[in-house]
Amino acid sequence: MGDGIAWFFARQKLAVTAYDIDRDKIIASGNRLKSQEQIAKYLTYTSDLGAAMSEADLIIESASEDLAIKRQLYSDIAPLLRKGAIVSSNTSTYPLALLMSGQPFGSRMIITHFFNPADLIPLVEIVQHENTMPGLVEDVAAFLRQFGEVPVVLKKDINGFVANRLQAAVLREACFLVESGIACVADIDTVMTESLGIRWALNGPFCIADLGGIGCLAKSVRKSFA
Repeated sequence: MGDGIAWFFARQKLAVTAYDIDRDKIIASGNRLKSQEQIAKYLTYTSDLGAAMSEADLIIESASEDLAIKRQLYSDIAPLLRKGAIVSSNTSTYPLALLMSGQPFGSRMIITHFFNPADLIPLVEIVQHENTMPGLVEDVAAFLRQFGEVPVVLKKDINGFVANRLQAAVLREACFLVESGIACVADIDTVMTESLGIRWALNGPFCIADLGGIGCLAKSVRKSFA
């Protein structure tokens, strides 16, 4: 994810430094970059955290989904941050309140949840906290929109955010249908790719429900699950 985010911003002709402790990954990524001259002008790989932080105005943390690893990284970067630098996490798991707790840059920390592949999927879920600096989220959202991203700012800090909770709800029902012997895995996937997947790419669930008569739909749903 971190690599995909770095490539996305480099394609926008922004100076990007990608930091990783794994030198083998850095070498492999650097080799891949050699064939992309236009991106290579803007993207640098390093295992030197100080070098990565020295000129950064926006830091996007994409470490493993391990709270201890993330919090250690935050401790490491805290004394290296430029004044006013924004720190964001690409987490899809942890609430912001947990990540920012005890961090000296807590008021300048948010979540910017990109989706894989980050350089192709436009949605970015943005999460803020009641202690987030006023105007920060709006500035980040405006910044992302410049490059074709579609930011959605959540009104509350909740586990899983929006997209993953919707995906989990679909997966739970899909598992129930398989376990109940109603349809096999392949057929359920087919139902999704040949109907709902196509429709949802054009309109969200509320818009589709509205087109079909949302009052009637709500009544039908209540009856079905009563």
